[in-house]
Formats: sequence, C-alpha cells, structure tokens
Amino acid sequence: MVENMNTRLVMDEFANDVIACKTFERLAQISYSMIFEEIYNNTEKNQIIKRMYTSGSFCEGMPKYILGDVDMMAVLSSATVCWQHPKEKEPISTQVCVIAELYKNEPAYLKLKVLDEKSIQDGFKVFDDESGSFVDENGFLKNSTLKEYAIRTMDLPSSDGYWNTSYKDYLESNCVYEDVHYSGAEIHGPSLQQPSTASDLSSDLVHCLSCQSWPPITDNFFTRQRASKWPSQELLNNISSLECLVVPVGRHDSDTKDSEWRLSFSVAERKLIQEMPEPFAGCMFALKAIKKRRKLFESQEPTPFCSYFIKTACLWMCETISSDNTMDLIRKVLDWLISCYQKRYLPHYFIPQQNLIGHLSDELCDDVSKILTATKHDLWVMVMSGIAGGEVSLTGDISREICVKLDIVDVHESGDYSKFKADLLNHPMASTCLTEFRNRLKLKQDISTLKCFFFDMGLISCKVLCWLNNNVPITEIIRNTEPILLPIIKDIKSIVVKGYDKVFRTTLYQLLGDLITSVLACLRNKCPLKELRKYQKKPLNYYSTGGEMVYPNGKGDNFLGMRALLVKFHYLMGNDIDLKEAIEDVRTTLQVHRHPNISLMEIEIADCRDLVYRSWEIDGLFQYVTKGHNVTFTLEVIFFYIMARVALTNGNTYAASHFVNGMNLFQLIHSDVYMLKTIIESLLGLMQVMKMICNGTI
Repeated sequence: MVENMNTRLVMDEFANDVIACKTFERLAQISYSMIFEEIYNNTEKNQIIKRMYTSGSFCEGMPKYILGDVDMMAVLSSATVCWQHPKEKEPISTQVCVIAELYKNEPAYLKLKVLDEKSIQDGFKVFDDESGSFVDENGFLKNSTLKEYAIRTMDLPSSDGYWNTSYKDYLESNCVYEDVHYSGAEIHGPSLQQPSTASDLSSDLVHCLSCQSWPPITDNFFTRQRASKWPSQELLNNISSLECLVVPVGRHDSDTKDSEWRLSFSVAERKLIQEMPEPFAGCMFALKAIKKRRKLFESQEPTPFCSYFIKTACLWMCETISSDNTMDLIRKVLDWLISCYQKRYLPHYFIPQQNLIGHLSDELCDDVSKILTATKHDLWVMVMSGIAGGEVSLTGDISREICVKLDIVDVHESGDYSKFKADLLNHPMASTCLTEFRNRLKLKQDISTLKCFFFDMGLISCKVLCWLNNNVPITEIIRNTEPILLPIIKDIKSIVVKGYDKVFRTTLYQLLGDLITSVLACLRNKCPLKELRKYQKKPLNYYSTGGEMVYPNGKGDNFLGMRALLVKFHYLMGNDIDLKEAIEDVRTTLQVHRHPNISLMEIEIADCRDLVYRSWEIDGLFQYVTKGHNVTFTLEVIFFYIMARVALTNGNTYAASHFVNGMNLFQLIHSDVYMLKTIIESLLGLMQVMKMICNGTI
C-alpha cells in the first residue's frame, strides 16, 4: 500500500512535469501576441478604430491545440462610456459620450443613455444611405448599432490613403449581414466570427466601446485583502491604468437584449494571467484541455460551463492560496467550482456581485457539479488524456518509451489512459521509471527554449503588397514600413515578458530587414539598378543591428541567423560575388560551432500573391514547386538550399548532395522541406543524365 501511494505521488509529479513541458513556451507566446497587437495597431491606423487588443487563450499563452479561437477586440473611436454626466468643461476625447446605467442585480450588464441623438448619429455615420434609429424608444443606444457599424466600416481607407485591405481580408465574403458579405464570417454574440479551416484557428473580432474610467463598482477589486498577496500592489496599479471596455451583448433571456451591453475586463484579465504564477497557468491549461478533449457542454447554448469560468476560478484561487504543485491546484480549483455550482453562485472576479451562473436552472447546476466531481475523482487520467494533443514529440515519445521499458500496453497507440494508470500502479518499477523520465522532460524543456519565435509577416506583407500594386515609390514604401516596427523595437522591454526583450529585439530587426529585402527583390527587374543600390544597405544594416540572437536561457546562435539572412539577401538580389563571401562566412561559423543553436527566423509562403513568394522571382524552380501551397521553411533549410543551388551552378554535385543531407535534418520539424529537396535532387539527376550523354554512355 505504501509503495502504491508512492507511485501515485510520482505519477502526480510526472503529470506536473508534462504540464510544465506543454506550457513551457507560454511566456514566449504571450510576448509574441503583444508584439502582434502592436504591429496591428501600427499597420491598421484609421479614423474608426482607436485601438485593437488581442484577448483570450492565445494571448494567455495556451497551446494552439486547445485554443477555441483567436480573439481581437476593436475599440471604436465613435463614443466613450461615462459613469456620470460629463461636466461642461470636462474634455471628452471622442465625438460622443453615452452615460452608463448598470443593472442593480446584474451589475456586469448596463444600458447606455444617449444624451444627444444627433451626435450619436454623426458619431456612427459612415455612409450617406444609412437609415434607421441608433437608439430605442427610451433613448438607450442599441447594441445592434455597433454590429452594423462594424460591418459597414470594413471598406474604409486606412490613414495611408489606401484601402484597408489587410483588415478587410480578415473577414472576406460569405458573411451575410445587412446585405454585406464577408468570407466565412458570421455574427456570433458580440463578435464577427471567422470559422476555423484545416490550417487556421477561428477568429473572433469583437467591436467595443471604451470607458472613460473603471466603473465605481470595481473599487473593491483594488482594495480587497488577498491571502496570497497576489496580485501585488504594483500589478494592481498597472491594471488600474488599463482600459475597461463595453461589448454589445445583453443579459441571458432578457426581453431588452438589443439595448443592453456588458462590461469587459479582457485587457486586465490578460495582464493578470500573463503575470500569473506558472503552476496556476498550468492548472488553467490542464482544465481547459480537459474541457476541450471531453467536449463538455459544447452543444448547449448558453453553455453551463465555459472556459471563462475556468479562468475566473483560477484567478480567485490564485489570490487565495499559494502552491507549486499543479495537480494539487487543479483539485483545489475543481473543489471551488463544485462548491459554486452547489451554492448556485459563481462570483465574477472583478464584480463579485455578478453571479455568472445565476441564469442556470438547478438541474443544470447539478449536472455540472456531478461532472466536475467525476473529473476530480479520476483526475490523473483526465489530465493526461486531456493534454495528450499537440506536439507529439514533446511527450508522446517519452510515453511510448515508458510503456516499452515497463512492458505495458503503449498508451500512445491505445489512447487508454485508464489502463495506463492501472498498469503503472500495479508495476513495481513504475516509480523508478517515471522519475527517470521526469528528468528527460526537463531536458526537453531546455531544448524547446530554442524553438522558433516565428512572426507571421502576413499582416505587414498585405500592406506592403498593396503599396507595390499601387506603384508606390520604393522610398515611400520603406518610409511607411519602418514606423510599423521601429517604435516596437524601441519599447520592446515594456511590451514583452521580462527576459524576452533581447530575443524579440533581434527577431524584429531581422523581420524589418527581411521585409525590405522582399521589396527590393520584387522590384529587382522593375527599377533602375542605381535606384535599388541606394537601398541595399538598409536590410543589411538592420540584420547587423539585430546582431546575435540571444535566447531567454542566455544561449546565443553565434550570429548564424544574421549570416544566413545575408546569404538569402545576396541570393535574391543576384549579388554573386557577395553571395560567395557570405556563404563562406556561414560555413566558417558552422565549422567553429558544430552544434549551433537553432536560428529563430522562418520563411512562410502563403500563396502566389504573397510578398515572400514574389521576392523569389530569381528562382523560377522555387516558385514553381511552392506555387499554390502554404509552406514554411526554417532559415537553416533555406541556407542549405541556396548553398546546394550555388554548388550545382559551379558543377559541384558532391557538395550539392551533402547539402541535401543537411536539409534532411530539418524534415522532422517541417515536412515542407521535401519540396526544396525535390528541386536539388531533380537537378542532380538532370546533371547526371547530361554527364552520361556527354560521355556517350547513353
């Protein structure tokens, strides 16, 4: 019995390590999401949207395979929500002020009193043909106004004077709302939702209004006593300066839904979760993974148990207790949730007077309580099966090796975690084996420190392509591109998570250099050579300024990424002499550092209209094999490919074959590598045939 109890403890510790391994890149993803938000706001400036925020699981660092969608919140500049009638001389930054009137029994919901109907019409007016009232018969702003307004502003030009294509493309045709069509998108609650495809997550675009300040009813949130001393006073002060928003959604089962709105604390919630201790973040991930895997209450609308309730429970418990044991935290959070459903009261984190489950029947509350109790009873199985998705290489191989070593059924093949649990509890060597493999998991975490912090260039690329297609001069393109990224680089320490500023500073300099490289390569045969040469130093300077890629664990890439980017630049620009020197520089680095850390840059090609695709015009075979495909290559693969092409140009088939072998090392990371291998292998085969013809052997 004692040995069995020891095995259970080791199994819990193993589960803790698996959860930590799955969420190890959380802080990097959070940093990425914050930079993406800044890029969006610097790219899509217009007179309609004051600010765009990312929210939801994506910006909380949750692994991709448990994300339901990527939430974007567009704060409109048309009106400001005020908590009292503005004083005559008090400045209001936007065109219209609406007065909030909270519901006494459900204070997270409110109505917005319009002081001047003509002002509200002017504030939301977009097209001359708009008609209909923006307010109801009692003078309250309709929430349908915001939804219609959101759709009708899709085609407005951005501040650079060109069509807002990247914003518009976010939601293209096939969504029908007031005779306006957008791609795969539909109205869902307060948001415009674009469904997921085989390769993408679904996207929720929520249009909202900002509040003049936090509502007075939240004063207690900033002053209440907290047993764990979390959040700190410094963090609370930071949160108090963040925006509080209002979204267009009414109360459950209300007869006046169209005139009701809901307070949203998404901006504050994401900051809290970004600063949340890692065991609590792991707890939230595990519970969300269980819900996703078990599809709990997904078909019910409104759902009696949603991810937001998990987030709320974790926030409450985070300020109540302290613990480093994730599995114990999961049990405590489940106990808290079960108690809430039994009492029929789940308090809102910022407004405890708001009962998040007040609209549910006793029967539904009992159903949720029973399911949560059953989950806690068999927690190890629920957690391990719930978090089994995603990158198989992180934990799947280790699970398989455990089963082989203990001679038990392979859980990775069977998917039967109940049997896996039973086999472990009944095996005398289970504790020793699991302890050994816990160390392997820690090693995998250290390796994943080097994983690519890859930036999707799509948003900026779309803007740059718009300029290229409109024949904007190269000087203006570069002048417009630099202000998108340089302010972010300057403020990088205040934007990303502590310790991630160096790696993202280098990444952004490389991205900026790559954008300008793509523009120059696209114009290589369209602009006078003299004009292009004036700008060739631009990307080279940015690559150089970015310098060495230094990872959060303190290790660096020995400037390999910078040097490989120089190789790619000279290849795309047709600078043969400089290309030869750049290749030799990289080869020297590889000889000195035989096991360099992985570079963080990746090259993604979405389709034949993509900026990156067009920049490879110098290499018709590259464009031919990637045309019509959404592909991603690591910078190392691109480097080996270029070296192989240069070797073939020089007739060195042996060296080209050697570089193909180098590309093989990365095929497990990106299956798309086969495309570039196909080019080299086909050329090698062709050269062999030509050699045989010349020798008269065929």
